[in-house]
Amino acid sequence: MYKFTITINDPEVKKNGMMIRRAGARRWISPNNKYQAWEKIAVVDLLEWKHRLPQSFASLLPVSDYTYIYITPFFKDKRHPDLLNIGQGPQDAMEKAGIFTNDKLMVPRFNMPVFSKEIGKKLEIEFDLEMEWSNGQGV
Repeated sequence: MYKFTITINDPEVKKNGMMIRRAGARRWISPNNKYQAWEKIAVVDLLEWKHRLPQSFASLLPVSDYTYIYITPFFKDKRHPDLLNIGQGPQDAMEKAGIFTNDKLMVPRFNMPVFSKEIGKKLEIEFDLEMEWSNGQGV
């Protein structure tokens, strides 16, 4: 079993404050500036995490098959964003850092949130590569 744990500090929600951008007739929705700044830092942190892996583990990346990811959110108090929204940004960052070939391959499972003023806001994401898939069903 190859188990990986990634810690994402102070995650930003991708959906809050999205802006409609326009170039000529082309329009698209862009995440807010705070999220974009966070994502740049997160991708660099993930690349550093990936480069610290032993070669035997690093050779398993990028993940190119459906994989459960187990997300444990940590918050300072009971006021926090929707859990599904807070997981989307880190999933996109893991794809951009080359940990997964596509964020659609991540099947998120949320653990119960942990509330602690000392720990603060972060996500711990765990996944293992023991899972094999056949016909879209985990076996």
